[in-house]
Order: sequence, then structure tokens, then C-alpha cells
Amino acid sequence: MAPSPIEPGLPTGPLPRVLRGTLSPEDAASLLAAHRQALHDGGAAALKDHRRSAVTRVTHHGHCLCIKEYKPLGWSDHLKDILRGSRAQRAWHGATRLAANGVSSPELVALLEHRGVHYLVAECVADGQPLNSFLAERFVGALPPDQLQDKRSLIRELARWLRSIHDLGIYHDDWSAKNLLVARRDGRWCFFLLDYESISLLKPLTLRRRAKNLGQLNDLAHGLTRTDRLRFLLAYAGHDPEFAGAPFAAKVLGFTRRRIRHRERRLEDERA
Repeated sequence: MAPSPIEPGLPTGPLPRVLRGTLSPEDAASLLAAHRQALHDGGAAALKDHRRSAVTRVTHHGHCLCIKEYKPLGWSDHLKDILRGSRAQRAWHGATRLAANGVSSPELVALLEHRGVHYLVAECVADGQPLNSFLAERFVGALPPDQLQDKRSLIRELARWLRSIHDLGIYHDDWSAKNLLVARRDGRWCFFLLDYESISLLKPLTLRRRAKNLGQLNDLAHGLTRTDRLRFLLAYAGHDPEFAGAPFAAKVLGFTRRRIRHRERRLEDERA
């Protein structure tokens, strides 16, 4: 995806406030101008534009950056922001917790505020791709032996990576495949966690929360077979009988079935 270049000149009006990071207000204004232009153009640099947030890729002094805009929401969400801090502030703190615990995630650059709207700026993972689209493109249908081995190693390493994060007491409220980036580096699979505002430290992490996260990953519509899901659970369990038994697997599959039913109902409502 080609990042949106930053055009010369600054937007009119007050400059953004730089709440975290070392950007100058002028650089922050240029970044936000490129962000708005990318959303207006609607090309490859506009990664997401939904009701709650918008994400773009821009270039800044030769660096590829991702900008996430946290759009204003209703009064209930506004009250939560007052009590718990804004979603962008929670995201900054969440990413800081990940870094402190050695969990890979895109490096933060700045936290900005402009006209009451917050923005999070982070380095792009240039070779990263969302896990859901990666699996759908690479590992659907009958696979040759080399791709099959790649798929199995991906599933195994992803499960072990997730287990290591859970063992740290780190919980992500929406660990769906779209919130994970995957990249192949030096023959190894590397993973990067996104959407930091949903992160919390909960020691010890309960079986229910572990099962919920695994169920969130398990509900992929494309790229995972029933056997793949079993391999994933076995790799997560390792030699720990607490996670290798039928009760824990039943919890995971229960979460998975509920998410799949919810997705199917939503699609039916959209078609109606």
C-alpha cells in the first residue's frame, strides 16, 4: 500500500496539541493534513474509515507512519472518556505496557489532539499484513507440501506467542485476527499487536479470558480448518494439563460458535 505523501504547507487554524512524543506542532499539522487528504482520496493509503475510527498511512521525512483518528462518539462513550481517559490516551498507555513487557507492537511516535479529536501516530510495520487477510490469501484450499508446512509453523508459533503474552497477565479485549499483523523475517513468523486501547494487565489471567481470546482468533471465516484449530489449541496448551483438557477446549469452542453466529446474523441483517 502506497503511503500518502505529505504536501507542502500547513492547514489553516490552530495547530494540533502534541500530548505525547517529540513532534513539533507544525509537523503534527502536516501529518493531520496528509491524513485528511488520504481519507478524502479514498485510495490505498486510507486503511480504514469507520464510524468509530479512521486509519491512514502517510510519509514523514522518509518514514512510513500510521495515523489512527478516534472519532467523537455518543454521550455514554464521552462519559467513559472522562472517567477513564480518552481512547487514544488508553491506547498510548496500552502500547507502553506492551513495550515494557517485551511484546512486539508498532513503535509509537506521538499522541495528538486537534479540535477535540485525538490521533495516535505510530511507525508502520512495512512488511506486516493483517492475519485474517494473510491467511485468506495464502492458505485457503489444498496446499502444496511447502505451504502446508508454513501454515502449520505459523499456527504453532502464533499459539505459543499468544500463550507467552497471557502468561504475562496481558489481556486484549478484542484479539481478533484483524488486530494482529504477521510478517516473515529470517525464516521466522513475527506478530505485532494492534488496537492498544483494549489492553489491560490482569494477573492472574482467568481461564475464561484466555478462552475468550482464543475463541476470537478461532472464528476466522477463511484459512483455518478444524484440524488447524485443534493444532492451535494443542500448541497453546503445551504440556500444561490445565489447558490441554476437554473443559478448556469446550470454553474456546463455545466463544467461537457465538462469534460465528453473531457474524452470520450481522451479514443477514446487512443483506436484508
